Amino acid sequence: MNPGPPIQQNIRLATSNVKSVHNKSASITDLVISKKFDIYAVTETYLTRHDTTSSISDICLPDYSFYHQPHHSGCGGGVDFLVFNKFEVPSCPDLF
Repeated sequence: MNPGPPIQQNIRLATSNVKSVHNKSASITDLVISKKFDIYAVTETYLTRHDTTSSISDICLPDYSFYHQPHHSGCGGGVDFLVFNKFEVPSCPDLF
């Protein structure tokens, strides 16, 4: 059986160092949607374990999974990933 030619898929990937997602979530989500990124990483989110669900939900998008790792001590830090749902992301409890 001939499976035919291989299918080539491109992944649209980007990252930004935002130095706090607070008051920038609309700009971030607009960028992800307009550029149709498959994976978008955000560094220096400044989100902590104590941020409210509403602070985090501002950056979440339909059809995307959201992964967040806050900085564990001090100020600054933190990493977020928005991953389009067509990608299966394995569980990595040591990372998230």
